[in-house]
Amino acid sequence: MTKISDQELRNELEKIPIGQEDIFFSNSGFVPGRVSDGPDRVIQPQESLIGYEDLLAQIRRVLPKRYPIMHKGTPFYLMGWLAYEMRNFEKGVFYMDAALSEDTKNDPSGWTDAPAAAFIFLNDHHPKAVANGITFQARNEIDSHLTRFSSESGLGLDIGTLVDKFFRPHARDAAYRSIITSLLTFLLEGKDLQLQIGLRSHHGGSLEPFLTHLFKGGLIFESLLKRKYGASGNTLGPYLNAGKADLSLSSKPLYKEMSTPIKLEDIPAFLQNWSGKDFHEGAIAIAYAVRNTTGHDLGWQDIFTEDVYKVLFDGIVNAIFWVIKKAYNV
Repeated sequence: MTKISDQELRNELEKIPIGQEDIFFSNSGFVPGRVSDGPDRVIQPQESLIGYEDLLAQIRRVLPKRYPIMHKGTPFYLMGWLAYEMRNFEKGVFYMDAALSEDTKNDPSGWTDAPAAAFIFLNDHHPKAVANGITFQARNEIDSHLTRFSSESGLGLDIGTLVDKFFRPHARDAAYRSIITSLLTFLLEGKDLQLQIGLRSHHGGSLEPFLTHLFKGGLIFESLLKRKYGASGNTLGPYLNAGKADLSLSSKPLYKEMSTPIKLEDIPAFLQNWSGKDFHEGAIAIAYAVRNTTGHDLGWQDIFTEDVYKVLFDGIVNAIFWVIKKAYNV
């Protein structure tokens, strides 16, 4: 991306009316977009992404009053696309959501049909969305989780139902938008984290990527319960107690059988004891155990094998989908 001086930047943007900044962002002389040498290969996506971030930071510094009100949907959308292609799913979804925020501001009645919304709502056939390819990839990955959950739980939950009955109705609410985008990144990151488990050094190393990923899932689980039940207190137990009937929990739920305080190194033994228990009781117990360990320490004993990580990840996914299905009547 060609560097532009502060004065050149100011001169170019001052020619353009507020709200019509796409004139600038579509000028390949200043903003080359997503540079590729074919439909399936982007040239150095990290360089393009860094260029966009640097440009927006420069605009914010040079024109601090204009930056908040200018329409930045196009660069955010491209930045999300580039980050996704780098497999930085958290940043990719973040920038796609930022593009969606720009669309909701500039088109309050039509934002749900914008390209950024197509990504968040997993619509890979949007006629105006140039990033349908990554949306197709994301949709397939999330569909695989839903298919497994539906088969194992005996409950039907597909992408169309998840989007139409949970994503869309809650997308205007900032708190739920954070939950939805976190869920997308959590699901998309799972395969890469399982790959890292397999490839890591056999001589030990940092547990941080695995702990923070599982913690994210536990936090999504807790946030869904908290938003639904708003029980008193600020811990997971009261939320689960308030939702006991909706979640079909027994009078002595499995998650209460764990000794406290829970230690991460105790979880593999719990997993063996929970084998053969009711699907949802086991899933919720896993989410409860993971939430109450990964959120408190990074210095746990290493329990992670590919198999253990997959059971924990799938268990948290199951618990999240169970809450969405049962507590939110999806």
